[in-house]
Amino acid sequence: MEVLDDTTPEARRVLLELTRRASMDDRLRLAFGLTDIVRRLACDEIRRSNPDATDVELRRLMALRFLEPHLAEAVIAYMDRLSE
Repeated sequence: MEVLDDTTPEARRVLLELTRRASMDDRLRLAFGLTDIVRRLACDEIRRSNPDATDVELRRLMALRFLEPHLAEAVIAYMDRLSE
């Protein structure tokens, strides 16, 4: 996979320095924010790839994408019980 990199070495240096100076709380907030962005992008891709899927089907696909297989199956079984 090709990596796209439009960041100059100077910008990368500044970002690294700012990250090093940030408090642990700020670093954690940044990590959680980035994780949320990635999760949202993945959810959008699942919706685009399955335009006719119901909400229940989308939730199942998301569980399979984000969770370990055994945990995803447990979550899907739980969702099935709730919908009965």
